Amino acid sequence: MEEDATRGEIAELTRQMATLVMEPCHGFGKMGFENSSLTVLDEYPKYLHYTLLLNVENSREVEDVVVKSDAPNQHEEPEDQKIPIALQKAVMGTILPARNFGAVKTLKSLKFCLNCPSNCKIHMENNHKDNSRGGLIVLEGLDRSGKTSQSSRLLSHLEGQGLSVESWRFPDRTTCVGNMISSYLTNNSQLDDRTVHLLFSANRWEKRSLMESKLRSGTTLIVDRYSYSGVAFSSAKGLDIDWCKAPEAGLLAPDLVVYLDIPPEKAAERGGYGGERYEQLEFQKKVSQYYNVLCDPTWKIIDACLPVDVVEKQLKEFVMNSIAICQKGKPLSQLWSRS
Repeated sequence: MEEDATRGEIAELTRQMATLVMEPCHGFGKMGFENSSLTVLDEYPKYLHYTLLLNVENSREVEDVVVKSDAPNQHEEPEDQKIPIALQKAVMGTILPARNFGAVKTLKSLKFCLNCPSNCKIHMENNHKDNSRGGLIVLEGLDRSGKTSQSSRLLSHLEGQGLSVESWRFPDRTTCVGNMISSYLTNNSQLDDRTVHLLFSANRWEKRSLMESKLRSGTTLIVDRYSYSGVAFSSAKGLDIDWCKAPEAGLLAPDLVVYLDIPPEKAAERGGYGGERYEQLEFQKKVSQYYNVLCDPTWKIIDACLPVDVVEKQLKEFVMNSIAICQKGKPLSQLWSRS
């Protein structure tokens, strides 16, 4: 085995072996790695840079292991200079394929240890410069169009694919604002239309920070109703559409909007219709008209009158394509922002 290798050769060897290459020179300490966390027991004033590539055949998820000391090093070697190494297999256990970019998954019961220069500080960095993230998927449509059922099916599918995913729904009736909205929707309270609209908007704003955090951490969010519902329903009451959109500006823009299209008359035939304030046929017709105004070429339209399995298949295709784009680093944007 060669004792010297360039950094490029080290990277190539890791691709071939799918193991971590480190430098076992004089004064090494020990580093433990478990559940994607690193613990360093010693320190060493030297800079090394290695690449850990997992699941080489089926994935391109790459994590950099950066060994870096805060202590000054007066004898720092040039970046392109060869560094002494003695290659060894450091993995004692099985590393699971990483399905989400920026994440390393290991079997909880397994550990692997490797020799590490003493006095070094180690942290994991995502090798993707464009920040892989989860997707913001929004399902819109009239009442009883099948949004909730399809959200549940989609959640199960994405979980089965090993993706980090959550299902959200607006209004979120678990919050303080949401409780007020729930009381109004179930006809237990009366509120001015403008007040109601601002409550719905506030309900979305109180979840904005958490939403962004989830997306940036790699979690895809399936959202049953979003700002478009708020604007369409309030506009159907006679409020100015631009006024309705104003408080929504600055919320996160969806990566995908899927509209489940169903005639209001067909929706009214479905079970449970009429249980809440807005489930009235004539009103739903007006809501449908304003959805048509809000719809833009980026929306994906699915005929909600088709069999459930057919709707589900089309939805999965749209969503998987959108998530793939987000994993490649699509930046987050704001809804109805002025540019």
